[in-house]
Amino acid sequence: MSNARCFLRMGSNVRENARTILDFVILQLQQKSLNSEEVSAMGLGAAYTTRPWALLFTNKSQAFDEVFQDMATLSASHDSGTLQHQKKWLDDIRICHVSSIHQLRALLCTIHTHSPVLDSGQPAKADGDDLLTWIHKEKDDQPPCFLIVMDLMDLILMTDINYRNQLSDDLNIPIEQRSQRYLQVRQDWLVQILGLLSETANYLSFQANQWWSAFPEVMVHRPTDLFITDSGCLETLQQPSSSSGVTPDQQALEDLYRIISYYIDQMM
Repeated sequence: MSNARCFLRMGSNVRENARTILDFVILQLQQKSLNSEEVSAMGLGAAYTTRPWALLFTNKSQAFDEVFQDMATLSASHDSGTLQHQKKWLDDIRICHVSSIHQLRALLCTIHTHSPVLDSGQPAKADGDDLLTWIHKEKDDQPPCFLIVMDLMDLILMTDINYRNQLSDDLNIPIEQRSQRYLQVRQDWLVQILGLLSETANYLSFQANQWWSAFPEVMVHRPTDLFITDSGCLETLQQPSSSSGVTPDQQALEDLYRIISYYIDQMM
């Protein structure tokens, strides 16, 4: 079973985007869990370990903290079974803060080089609190079924020291609202990180097949789907008429879309 890949274009409200992503991922996790009733019958331990989970990378972890605080406040003021049910799925969304694509690349490479499922090396530490230890202790090394990168273009831009230096006179304007940001996205960095993300999703999908082979009595297929978001950077691509030609801005935008389309199945 092949994995899905999707590029989500979102608005400029960071907190709303964070809440939308959480709602979207929770829905996807619930759908992924529908075909695992046979495993759930093995007991509560097996049901928890085999429950689908998601790995989310973002440089806006504060927005998620604010959303979690809002949800906690709402849960305290309303005796809602729905909120308690939602918390169950939130526990299966691991959020990793990254401030640059270099950090993102390092974490993805770490996932590749520390694979208790496929490698013969030592398993993750039992007493640590890092991501790999959580996967080993809580999920028995089950790979994530979703890999999400929030605001990839923002990560690329904020990794570029030349771009960051240009922001010194424009710091009070939200980064998503600065015009023509996409013109400064380094295409070579975009190609490299999209290639690594795509390869990592395929690699984790293969790992998932290996992991589920330990349960020959059940038929569960959970490839690692890849979701990438962008907040207010890439505009809707408008094809110019043949008489007017293509402007440099339109050409730069079209080039970015061509790169993304090569690695991503669908844009939304």
